[in-house]
Amino acid sequence: RRICEVGSQYGYYPEPTKSMLIVRQPNLEEARHRFPEFKVKTGNWYLGGFIGEDEALNEWIREKTKFWTEAVTDLTSVTQVFPQAAYSGLQKSLQQEWQFEQRVTKGIGPKFATIKQTLARTFLPTLFGEDYDEKDPRRALADLPVKWAGLAIPDPTTSAQPNYESSILL
Repeated sequence: RRICEVGSQYGYYPEPTKSMLIVRQPNLEEARHRFPEFKVKTGNWYLGGFIGEDEALNEWIREKTKFWTEAVTDLTSVTQVFPQAAYSGLQKSLQQEWQFEQRVTKGIGPKFATIKQTLARTFLPTLFGEDYDEKDPRRALADLPVKWAGLAIPDPTTSAQPNYESSILL
């Protein structure tokens, strides 16, 4: 509140309705009572990382993976007519989004199980034009990079940890 009062002297015009206050779970209700003009949360995605408690992180990841799973399903619906466009949309857009999250958030690989299932059970069989079992060797071939005759569509549950480790080693 004090920043709102003196900030204009320095050319800073904060807007409390656009600000967010991150607090621990036990302090949530009191913070909402004391600062009604702010959005009060126990966690939020912010500048390439998640700030907050594990419960808030898990809820946030659950929402993101649900969105990506639905997006893979949507791409599957056009795969028979536009296979190259569907593959490109998955590989160049969606996959890059979830890999970014994997690079900046530790230990979230198991949260991508629904995406893994949707890729293995719907997207890839439709792309290949025939149904197959999840243990079919074509799934393993799809994991490989393009330069090794693969599709560069890795299993998101197993690629999360290497993505995270490679990002922190730089």
